[in-house]
Amino acid sequence: MSCENISWRSGQELLKQATLVEANMFARAWKCCIFDPILGPGGGFEVVGHSFGSHLVLRLGAMLADTMLAGDTIAGLILLGAAKQFPEGHPIFRLPVFVLQWLQPSLTKAFLQMALASNDPELIQQETDGCNANPMYMCKAYYRQVRNVSDDEIAKCRSLPSLLIRGGQDGIVSASDVEALAVAMPLAQMKTVANAGHVPMLEEPGKVAELIDEFIKSI
Repeated sequence: MSCENISWRSGQELLKQATLVEANMFARAWKCCIFDPILGPGGGFEVVGHSFGSHLVLRLGAMLADTMLAGDTIAGLILLGAAKQFPEGHPIFRLPVFVLQWLQPSLTKAFLQMALASNDPELIQQETDGCNANPMYMCKAYYRQVRNVSDDEIAKCRSLPSLLIRGGQDGIVSASDVEALAVAMPLAQMKTVANAGHVPMLEEPGKVAELIDEFIKSI
């Protein structure tokens, strides 16, 4: 073996070790600066994500899985309205921001018709106001840059107990979407809240709270 090959392999190994050290430092910082101050010192926290936020939680779980804090920081994942794959971008968000602002009320109405099962006028108005308050330049940036969690990242979360909650009338995430994620996570429990859509925690908060309570007690 040439000296050049030995040097290259040594460099790769050093890079791998440096990356692992950085990941461990980040994990400790996350635990000390985020988990401990908010939830108290210790470990075994349940991390919650909704919709595409579930992919951010999975990405966090995958990142921590390679560190010395794996299993100490995250005890389980609670994912609401989650799917294995979400649409990455949409052609409509190539339009200029001023056009998107003009379309915003119509986009909000169409989205909520798919997302909400409830006919509660107060909830519908609350969500309408919230959606219409979103700056469209932020929505454009989000939908142009959103990227799904990878299969490798999901695989690193296989050992984490997980609760997948889907609204039975969710028009955003289908049953097959969440089932695909459940298949990739052997320890996942999949639960359906019948009279809810994409935001079951708003439409059926009592039922969702019961499911989360049961899950936490089971792990």
